[in-house]
Amino acid sequence: MGGRNTRVIGLLLPSRAFGQLPELAILERNADFAPTTFRGIVVDALFTGNRLFEMVRKRHATTLRFGRRTIPCATVEGLVIMKLYALPSLYRQQRFDQVTVYEADIANLVRTYRPDLDAVLAAIGPHVLPTNLEEITKIAADILARVERFEDRSGRQAT
Repeated sequence: MGGRNTRVIGLLLPSRAFGQLPELAILERNADFAPTTFRGIVVDALFTGNRLFEMVRKRHATTLRFGRRTIPCATVEGLVIMKLYALPSLYRQQRFDQVTVYEADIANLVRTYRPDLDAVLAAIGPHVLPTNLEEITKIAADILARVERFEDRSGRQAT
C-alpha cells in the first residue's frame, strides 16, 4: 500500500494461534501483542483477545492477493485505528522513535487516502479510557493540521 512509512507487518490473530507459528522469533510478549521477527522482518502479532484488534479484524479488514495467496489485511481505516490506539502508550513509555514512525505513517495514510477521521475516532472510543480518547483526538487533529499545512505550502493535494 502506498503512503506507508513502516516496514512492520501487523498480524491479527487469536493468542492461541500464536503458538502455531514457531517461525516467529519472539522479542517480548504481553496480553495484547508480541513483537517478533521472521527472517529479518519485524512482525507485530496483535492478539484478537484485545477488543479493538478484534473489531479491526471484523470491521476494518479486506483481502489482498500476494502471489498465489489471498491474505487478510487491515484497511486504511484499520491501520489508522491501530496506530492511533498505540500512540498514548508509546508517549507514556517515551518511545519517541516509535511515535515518530507511527505519526508519519498516519500522516501519509491520511494525505494519500483521506480516511474519515471522525469515524476512526468513533471506532476507537469504546476501547479506550476517556483521557486516552482525548489525547488520541488531539494527536489526530495535530496530524491533520500537519497534512493541511503541507498541502497549503506545496500548493497541491494528494491524488
